[in-house]
Amino acid sequence: MRAFDIDFARRRPQRWMAPAFLAASALALILSWNYFAERRDLVRAQEAEQRRQLQELGRPRPADPQELKRADASAQELQALQYPWRSVFEVLEAAGAADLKVVSFAHDRASGRSQIVLQAARYDSIDAALTRMKKNSPAGVQWSIESVSRESSGAAPGVRVTLIGRW
Repeated sequence: MRAFDIDFARRRPQRWMAPAFLAASALALILSWNYFAERRDLVRAQEAEQRRQLQELGRPRPADPQELKRADASAQELQALQYPWRSVFEVLEAAGAADLKVVSFAHDRASGRSQIVLQAARYDSIDAALTRMKKNSPAGVQWSIESVSRESSGAAPGVRVTLIGRW
């Protein structure tokens, strides 16, 4: 057995422990400071990038020429669909008769001008067609005769008239 031994004398800590503890604490402080400083710089850079991206989203993009052409074509198509084509074709249908032939028809939406070439055996048929066209035209449409010619080609002689309508 071992004898019970009590030592009431305090041992003094080693002299090197205090400076070592202080040095270790300073090293830990420096390392943690560097780590958190790097993290802070990284977060700031990410925030700056996010702000830059948000600003780019807020700016209008430069217009793409192809996109502008498509938008213009769509606007023209929409305008063409909204144009009162029904009244134009009703007038054209009114011109038709058994003794009359519509040779050609052209209508310019931009200028509101129609050109119809009619051919008939007699002047009376042309006059009746013009009267029907005026009757079926909307208010404000003016019809005029641009040219009249006597056709003698073919088996039967006839009259050819070019009419101009201003819508």
